[in-house]
Amino acid sequence: MTPAMRVRTSLLDKTLVTEEVSVGVARKGIWDVLRAAGYSEDVIDNAGTVVTELASNAVRAAVEEPIRVRVTGARDGVWVEVWDDQDAEPVPRITIETLGDLDELACDELIGGWGLGIVESLSIAQEIHSTEPHGKWVGALIPGGPEGTTPR
Repeated sequence: MTPAMRVRTSLLDKTLVTEEVSVGVARKGIWDVLRAAGYSEDVIDNAGTVVTELASNAVRAAVEEPIRVRVTGARDGVWVEVWDDQDAEPVPRITIETLGDLDELACDELIGGWGLGIVESLSIAQEIHSTEPHGKWVGALIPGGPEGTTPR
């Protein structure tokens, strides 16, 4: 059974304006619901970082419609998903193997575009789902359950 097929429990489903302020609203919303549900500070921090990256991408990509943020609990952890109205999938930056690889990049190549790498490093699975008639959900599974539970 893939992570997407596992039973999920909705913790947050919020529609937000397509403005930078929504990134902070999404992050605080996730912190609040995960704290209330008893998740560890590590899971809360990682989910907050992931939603910051995904919501930032969605705000930049969205054209006409508000973005949406969903957080759902799953057996393996917490799914953090963000929707925007564009069909194009986010494009990851080149992979950096060592800090020396950064010396090869021009200064303008160092700014921005690192979010998907951050999301990948903090999550155990990532998914992109197209929606009809347009748009996409971009999500990541953050490992860890509420304190006192063991993920299966």
